[in-house]
Amino acid sequence: LFRSTYGNNGYSNNADIKKAADTIVIEEGITAITQQAFVGRNGGVVKELYLPSTLVSIGNIAFDDQEKLETVNLEHCTNLTSIGDTAFNYNTSLASVNFPDSLKSIGADAFYGTAITSLVLPPNLEKLGEHAFMKCESLVADAEHPLVIPKTITECATNGAFVMTPGITAVKFEDDATNIPANILVGCENITSVTIPDSVTEIED
Repeated sequence: LFRSTYGNNGYSNNADIKKAADTIVIEEGITAITQQAFVGRNGGVVKELYLPSTLVSIGNIAFDDQEKLETVNLEHCTNLTSIGDTAFNYNTSLASVNFPDSLKSIGADAFYGTAITSLVLPPNLEKLGEHAFMKCESLVADAEHPLVIPKTITECATNGAFVMTPGITAVKFEDDATNIPANILVGCENITSVTIPDSVTEIED
């Protein structure tokens, strides 16, 4: 058990962190994991990560290069609203991510190069950063389990979020959506099926 008050590279003020050989547990009460908090720490050997329900934000590059991390379950983090740029970038063993309904923003390159096999975007997501899920080569979204785009998304980066993710072949825009945001499917070269509800009145350039 130790405490950190590192500023930009810290976990958050007076954060209590339990550290085992391949597990990180961040205690309840912590609201922010700041920039570069765990980048390269423990030699990239962390396999399990437990985050508190009180968490509000995960900063840029927070868990970058934790190449042995396999699962991130955020569903119980019911206050989490943002995941920063490159937060889990090149976590090449990361096969499973579960998001809470509270999440509104996923930053650029946040899950770039991960090994996630399926993706359920949170229902209140508003912003999807550039290359957020680029080169997720194990990700599959097909006719049986399409990638569902939440109706709440209003901003997607110019160069797209799913570039070079070849397993995305089917996309469905959420029921009651009224617009399709620009750039949302840029770089999705293998799509064979797109479902657009009758409620859509605008397709942005």
